[in-house]
Amino acid sequence: MCCRPAIRVTGSEYVQRGSPIQLVCNASGHPDPPIDVDWFKDGRMILSDAQSNLIITRKTDVSVLVSVLAVRHSKMTDAGEYSCRSSDNDVASIVVRVFNGQSLYTMSRKNLGQSKVT
Repeated sequence: MCCRPAIRVTGSEYVQRGSPIQLVCNASGHPDPPIDVDWFKDGRMILSDAQSNLIITRKTDVSVLVSVLAVRHSKMTDAGEYSCRSSDNDVASIVVRVFNGQSLYTMSRKNLGQSKVT
């Protein structure tokens, strides 16, 4: 019986402006993991760029390829949908919201369509 390749992205969905963002993509395969993964933000491919504080690392562990996307100091423009696509064409996504001065509780309640509790 064969296992279907799987891909999953985890990380912080809510971050305060200036805080780091770290997203982790786990791509598995059987018997071997995918060869590589690509990262996208809002549908556009992104690459490591130390000067813009965006670092992508990769490592393989048994049957899993792990790629980490790290933004050292988030800006409001870092908010959006981040996707990880394996060389097997499996895709997983996460939406990151960057907030500016509002509490995390207030932001999460607004995004759930609920009003602020007083």
